[in-house]
Amino acid sequence: LYAYNSGRMDVTNSILRGELGQSSSLLIRTYHTVVPPAWSPFGAASLQAVPLFVDDAQGDFRLQAGSPGIDHADGSVATTTDLNGLPRVDDPNANNTDDCNNQLGCVEYADCGAYERQ
Repeated sequence: LYAYNSGRMDVTNSILRGELGQSSSLLIRTYHTVVPPAWSPFGAASLQAVPLFVDDAQGDFRLQAGSPGIDHADGSVATTTDLNGLPRVDDPNANNTDDCNNQLGCVEYADCGAYERQ
């Protein structure tokens, strides 16, 4: 991600990796997103954690069991299907945390990132 000049970027229900530029905290806000341990989460309900992909070196960005991204996305703004067209469902291996902080209409069921753990 690259936020230029004074523009602000909001990132929701995602998983981010990589290095963080020195002024990025003013330009990138994360919501219900997993960010690298070296980052500071700059928005609501984001986690500093390793996402635990199945095999990111081989391009498999599905989440392993126990990933902090499982059921951490805000379901009220999540897509109904993942990148493979599979439904976003409540995973029985959920982290079971109160990600929505009692927000009206928030459904806690989606996984962060492009793929829902099936």
